[in-house]
Amino acid sequence: MTLSPLNSFHQARIALTIGAIIVASALLVFFGLLPQTDAVSSIKSEIDQKQQRIAQVRSEIQSYQEVQANLKKLTGSDTMPEIFSKRENVLTLIEGLEGAVARSAGSHTLVLTDHEEQAAVSASSKPPARQAVIKELTGAEEIPYQLDYFGSYRQTVNFLLYLENLPFITRVGKLSLAAESVQSSEPGGDTRNTGNAFTQVDGLLFIQKP
Repeated sequence: MTLSPLNSFHQARIALTIGAIIVASALLVFFGLLPQTDAVSSIKSEIDQKQQRIAQVRSEIQSYQEVQANLKKLTGSDTMPEIFSKRENVLTLIEGLEGAVARSAGSHTLVLTDHEEQAAVSASSKPPARQAVIKELTGAEEIPYQLDYFGSYRQTVNFLLYLENLPFITRVGKLSLAAESVQSSEPGGDTRNTGNAFTQVDGLLFIQKP
């Protein structure tokens, strides 16, 4: 059977319409649905990250609460002053620092600055109040100290290990190390290290507030 030109035209028109619908659907999926899918995935990823952060914060809060509860069991209080020495026992802290030097067989000088003691001695000319290094710490006073140590490299390492493992709380704010060197006696000779080192420790001791 032979198709008339009119029928052929209608069939071509139908085919073009179907093709246009297919192309439009593909464009809708590509430019419409896919970006929305990406946006949904991005939002989901952001929600997952926030949930992970919330879980981390909750874990940190729980850890803090557990530490606070354990501290209260040990000291009978949920604050920290009980773990610091009293002012009358400050000599024990000094002996601890000097013991770290003695065990490492080096030499040292130690200078402590007790601002409260200075204020008590010179009440007539009271120095301005010192700003605390650790502002969040309550119930304890800071006593700054400077310890100059001299010894061999091995002795210096031992001293730092002893300092790290003192039986009380101390904060090291600054630690400086410098090798000892000597000038060669020969004309134009270079300097050489002796195998010894100078160490300066700027730190804090802590005692209970009265």
